[in-house]
Amino acid sequence: MDLALDTTEEVNPSEATPTPGSTEGHGFGDLAGRVRSAAIALPILIAAVAWHPTSFLAVMAAAAAFAALELTDLLRAQRAPQQLHVPQSAGPWAVGAAAACAVTVGAGALAGPMVGVGIAVVCALAGLASRRLRAAAIAVAIVAPLALALWWVRAEAGPWWIALAFATTWVGDAGAYFVGKRFGRRKLAPTISPNKTVEGALGGLAVAALLGALLGPLVLNVDWPVAGGVALVLGAVGQAGDLIESSLKRRRNVKDSGTSIPGYGGMLDKMDSLFVSTPVLALAAFWLS
Repeated sequence: MDLALDTTEEVNPSEATPTPGSTEGHGFGDLAGRVRSAAIALPILIAAVAWHPTSFLAVMAAAAAFAALELTDLLRAQRAPQQLHVPQSAGPWAVGAAAACAVTVGAGALAGPMVGVGIAVVCALAGLASRRLRAAAIAVAIVAPLALALWWVRAEAGPWWIALAFATTWVGDAGAYFVGKRFGRRKLAPTISPNKTVEGALGGLAVAALLGALLGPLVLNVDWPVAGGVALVLGAVGQAGDLIESSLKRRRNVKDSGTSIPGYGGMLDKMDSLFVSTPVLALAAFWLS
């Protein structure tokens, strides 16, 4: 769909920016909505992870579908008159997807999907389709390999490695919010996400590293300094993934990627960090599990 025909309602940039009380990320203003969503989603996710790799793949496929739809809307709405500026918008995510492909290439079950994703990328970048279809192809090319890589980690390394990925991302995000709200002074990336602070980012990393150090010897059979280091890297690259999505949303002048998760926003808002941290997780699980 050509940009000139896009009639999606826009919001004022000031409205797209989180309120002052939400120092980090999307903020925790709608705490009741977040609690309700978590009460529904977490048991499903935990059961899917613990039960079987196939059940986890089904949940990840559904989540990836929502995320791909939201990313399609963000990409096709970028202010590029002739083409999608992928390197300036979602390039780092594309690099993460390529890394996920490389890590999981040894799993024969992934060969077909990876070839299909590669064809989608080539067609999208070559401009062989409409603007909306190119955006959809790029979104699928980014989201699908990472969802498959998470499934591969669950199948090969076990459920606790998946727990490490989600816990460092979400608990670290909460730690960044509360530390930033209490001690935040210096802006981390004011032109991308004005409410994020350096202090909040460091607090989130500290929480992630501590959580990894605890999980390492308890359930991962990994020494605590190594597990803490892995969690620290996961937290750092996860924060980078969050900033990438913040940049896309700022260009689109929206606060959230969608409304699929009440209290949180869109599915993409919950998976943005995983887009960058998943290849790191897969490498760590491959070498340490």
